[in-house]
Amino acid sequence: MNIKRKRAYRRRSKRSSLIKSCDELMFRLLRLKRNERCEICGKREGLGTFHILSKAVCPRIRYYEDNLLLTCFFPCHHLWHSDPLRALPILKRIKELRGKDFEMRLRNLNALAPKLSVFELEKIQLVLKCFPEV
Repeated sequence: MNIKRKRAYRRRSKRSSLIKSCDELMFRLLRLKRNERCEICGKREGLGTFHILSKAVCPRIRYYEDNLLLTCFFPCHHLWHSDPLRALPILKRIKELRGKDFEMRLRNLNALAPKLSVFELEKIQLVLKCFPEV
């Protein structure tokens, strides 16, 4: 006898809902501010948010504009994560945009920034919603 089980509906936590909302708002803001073009190659299709220092390594600066680029997924974002040797031109472009010492500055920012608690995420969401275009 086959008994079909209903898939249990798992409600998203408040924190993960806030992260999703802030991610979407930040992406919209970046598109407006950075002319809806990949900051590495100039393409207009397949754009997304690119964290220079990953969210896993530096979670506290997830929404800092200095750590974010607007890039196309392929080839720019994909190359950055998949092939470090072929990604050297991307690193060169990041240094042009953010300065040669960008990594040290971002790591210092991460060390000083507050942890992304629910309270901090609510503040970020509120600030992002203040932009009328977003």
